[in-house]
Amino acid sequence: MKNIKLVSCLGILLILVTACQKNLSNDLASDTWNHERGIMSIRLEHQLGDPVIVRDEYGSSEIKIYVNLQAMTSNELELQQLSLSYGATSDAQVGQKISFDNDNSATIRITSQSGQTRDWLVQLLPFDDPILGTWNIRKLEVYGGTNPSSGSTNVVNIGTLNLMNRTAPHLSTELDNILTFTLEGVEADGSAYGTLVHDPGPDETFGKFYITSGGGAILYDMNPVYRTIPEGTSTWRKNGVNGLITITSSEGVSHTSRFLGAQTVTLFQNDTHHRFVVVDNHALQFSIVQPKVTSPYGSFNTINYMGDNPEEYFIHIEKAN
Repeated sequence: MKNIKLVSCLGILLILVTACQKNLSNDLASDTWNHERGIMSIRLEHQLGDPVIVRDEYGSSEIKIYVNLQAMTSNELELQQLSLSYGATSDAQVGQKISFDNDNSATIRITSQSGQTRDWLVQLLPFDDPILGTWNIRKLEVYGGTNPSSGSTNVVNIGTLNLMNRTAPHLSTELDNILTFTLEGVEADGSAYGTLVHDPGPDETFGKFYITSGGGAILYDMNPVYRTIPEGTSTWRKNGVNGLITITSSEGVSHTSRFLGAQTVTLFQNDTHHRFVVVDNHALQFSIVQPKVTSPYGSFNTINYMGDNPEEYFIHIEKAN
C-alpha cells in the first residue's frame, strides 16, 4: 500500500515538473519573460573617463558623462559605443549624433525584449580647466635662505642670473620654452589628468640648472631640484579636491605644484622684512623640501638663497595666443 502511494506521489510530481518546464520553455520562446531595459555602458564623442550610470529602485535612470568642453564645437555628439541588457534595443544607434539641449541633457529610450520601455536621462558634465592649453615660460624665480626674521632670505630671478648662465647650455634658454597641457580624462571626484609636452621653443635648447664659478666651473648641479617639468613628454594630474597639480616623468619621478593666477604671494613678512613674489599672469609654484644647511658662502649670499637652502620655486607662464 505504501509503495502504491509513493508511486502515485512521484507520478504527480513528475507531471507538475513537466508542466513547469513546458511553461518556462514557452515563456523563453515568447520573450515575454525579459523586461530588462538597462544601459550597461556608453561612450560619446569627446567623453572623458567612464560614465556614472545610476538606476535606483524608484525607476530613475540617469547617466552622467564628463566631456571635453574645449573639443566640443556643437551641441551634438556622436554615439560611439552602447551596450544594453540582453535582448534590449535603443532608439539611438551607434554612429548617429545625439542632440543635447541647453541644460546639456538628452534622453535615450531603451525597449526590453518584452516590449517595455525605459527613458534614460544622459547628462553632460562639461569639463574645462584653466591649465589646459599652451603656455610660454616667461620667468624663473626662487625664494630661499636660512633665517627670514634676520633678512637672510630672498627672492632670486634665476633665469637671467649670471651665476646660472656662465656655462652652456645657459639657463636663459628656458625662457622661450613652451608647455602644452592636454586633457585625457576626468575621475569621479573631478580630478583631471592628461599629457604634458615641454618643448624647448624657438631656440631648440633646454637650459641646465648649474650654479657656476666666475670661471665657469660647476659649483652646484641643481637640475634634480629645479627640473620639475621634464623635458619632452610627461603626464599630469590635477587633484579635484585641493587643486594641486602633480607632474610625473616617464621615469616615474613626480613633482607637485600649485597653479596660481595673477597675485602677490607673500613668503615672509615681519616689521622689518617682506619677501614676496609678484605673479603677473600665471605661475606654477613648487615647494622644495630639504634640510637646512649652513652655506659655505654665507647667509646673505645668492648661492645660499637658491643653491643651499631653496624653499619655493616659481615658473611664471603666460597663455599662448
